[in-house]
Amino acid sequence: MKKVLALVGDYYHPSDYLKQALKMVIKNDYQLDIFSSHQEINWEGLLEYDILILATWGKINDPDDEAYWLDEYHEKKIDQFLAEGGKLFLVHSGTASYPKDGLFREIAGGHFIQHPEEHPEITIKAAADNFLTRGITDFKITDEQYFMDVDPEVEVFLKAESDQFGESTAGWTKDYKKGKVIVLTPGHTLEVFEEEMMQKLINNILEV
Repeated sequence: MKKVLALVGDYYHPSDYLKQALKMVIKNDYQLDIFSSHQEINWEGLLEYDILILATWGKINDPDDEAYWLDEYHEKKIDQFLAEGGKLFLVHSGTASYPKDGLFREIAGGHFIQHPEEHPEITIKAAADNFLTRGITDFKITDEQYFMDVDPEVEVFLKAESDQFGESTAGWTKDYKKGKVIVLTPGHTLEVFEEEMMQKLINNILEV
């Protein structure tokens, strides 16, 4: 049984709905340990896990506070986790508000730039034919449309498109040392996670 460690919730994203979402999607084939504070996690034991999910931004407090929990210590622990073959899965705000010149940005292969204030109807569609998009057909959600800065060497496997704001990157993957990094940008509400194709995407990501 694979072991999954998830850190969820931040200033804009209550941990309760994210905990509910992950418990709904991640089934009995996995041991799922979910935390809503980085201080609750034994980072020295990170290598005991197969998958690390970050569905939280890199800051400690509100948007005006520049203090980051995702500091050099945590960056190095994540780097070591990937060097040993672990999988890092960044969901929605897991791409946001961390130092852009730090190790984590290098690991992630991209970062959040902005999203329009309006939550449009977005069509999510596969941008690559691989295991991650296996069985995925186009689907519609109402969500924050994230616009990302993405490194050219990553493999984009998912796109998002709305009538109001055009096309954006919704998912990418990259190899990092012996591990793998996978990013999925939708996920601002529980309703997004209730979509069948969203659940299938997440399960594909966990299995890859």
